[in-house]
Amino acid sequence: MWTPSLPLRSPRFVILVAAKVGGIHANNTYPADFIAINLQIQTNVIDSSFRHGVKKLLFLGSSCIYPKLAPQPIPENALLTGPLEPTNEWYAIAKIAGIKMCQAYRIQYGWDAISGMPTNLYGPNDNFHPENSHVLPALMRRFHEAKVNKAKQVVVWGNWESAEGVFAC
Repeated sequence: MWTPSLPLRSPRFVILVAAKVGGIHANNTYPADFIAINLQIQTNVIDSSFRHGVKKLLFLGSSCIYPKLAPQPIPENALLTGPLEPTNEWYAIAKIAGIKMCQAYRIQYGWDAISGMPTNLYGPNDNFHPENSHVLPALMRRFHEAKVNKAKQVVVWGNWESAEGVFAC
């Protein structure tokens, strides 16, 4: 396994937010990339942090780790209770592996590695790619382009059933 070198002043805390991310199109088009790259990132950062004496690691997963038909709001214990959403299954499996890796290091070594699951709606410096972004950045781009181009309509994928939770905020 490749072990990255840490700076001369080793960090006491690591927050692992690095990941290959994308929307439905990207996940469907590049499933091997999504699982392999995310597993590599997580394994290298988590193991290297432990081996270099980092005191605490926070691994950020994703809300997509929960089953497609999980109850709403999603309880934490819904993890691994049903099939995942097929459109991001490979990314979700990698993220679940990262959560379990943190748990395993905590069990075996008593190391303080924890996980948190932020939502993936929208944020600064988000990915606004027309095909590979998440739903809100994609909609923002499409509506912006429609305004700039004075378009009479905006075409979006899917149906409103899948977006209900996003707009109920």
